[in-house]
Amino acid sequence: MPKRSAPGRPTFTDVARKLGLSISAVSLVAKDPTTSRVSEATRQRILDHLGRPAPAPAAPLAMVVADSSVLAMHHIGELLAGAQARARALDRNLMVETWEPQVAERLARSGLAGLILALPLAPAELAEQQQHLPCVLLNQVVANADCDTIESDNRQGIRLAVEHLHANGHRRVAYLGYLHPGVPLQEWRWGHEHAERARGFHEAVDSCDGLRGELHLLTVRHHPGREVITLEMVLDGWLARADRPTAVVAFDDHLAIRLAKALRERGSTIPREVAVVGYTDLELARQHEPPLSSVDTGLHQMGAEAVDALGQRISGRGGAPRRILCRCRLEVRASSAFNVQPPCG
Repeated sequence: MPKRSAPGRPTFTDVARKLGLSISAVSLVAKDPTTSRVSEATRQRILDHLGRPAPAPAAPLAMVVADSSVLAMHHIGELLAGAQARARALDRNLMVETWEPQVAERLARSGLAGLILALPLAPAELAEQQQHLPCVLLNQVVANADCDTIESDNRQGIRLAVEHLHANGHRRVAYLGYLHPGVPLQEWRWGHEHAERARGFHEAVDSCDGLRGELHLLTVRHHPGREVITLEMVLDGWLARADRPTAVVAFDDHLAIRLAKALRERGSTIPREVAVVGYTDLELARQHEPPLSSVDTGLHQMGAEAVDALGQRISGRGGAPRRILCRCRLEVRASSAFNVQPPCG
């Protein structure tokens, strides 16, 4: 027989009818008083009519960044906006902290529940933080990390750009990125991101019929005994060739805009002679002339995913460490919208 409510206690149907809500909404809150699937105001009304106290506020979280100067950077702002929106929906406070070796130890003493680490860390630095608080990593990889890593799917993002150019008739496409000479990728703190985008370029070229790809890596900083490769050197080499690339994918929007300026100075028109696609989709990409096609790396989603993953770790529901990839989206604008006629045969 159906289980009856205790005398005097309202049923889900009673509460739903009185509040003008669905029975499913009442049931959701009754089963999980902290659910974010209904609004905070509705959740509180339901709890009041069920005769249950509202749950105590969840302990706050913190996003840790390298220093205060990076807060003005687009990617940190987008990550933070996504994380704050998700934390707010879960009725959690999210703080912003700057890096120091003892940041987790200090925050744990103040009652903080976990850290979102939005800066590059060495394995020993990460291990130190995890001794005090649950952590998740944003857009980086640390060897043997015993925590979740939330990343943009860089290989997928580059593939979107290359496939778009191939579909527009380009058959000679270049990727323009960076190299830190003398430092292996696994030891360069942002090396993983650079390696993933270069790998994505090779994969995309291999999958597109008739496409020839060129990888050009510019020198980040001088290293004794190593050749320095500059943007000007690459472009001068291209312009001396009849079979130079007709389209370029750049590591980020800043490099794409530098490239576009240097091409114009050398008399090349964009996109008629050279199509250009950037990466990260900054506001300056939309303001550039011509407006710059760019890959949106899903930073807002990454911030939200980090809050969800950290919440699961805090509650003990995290399981084995995961690598969570956030999908990218290509924003096509005038800098790559020109269709070229592919060669016959």
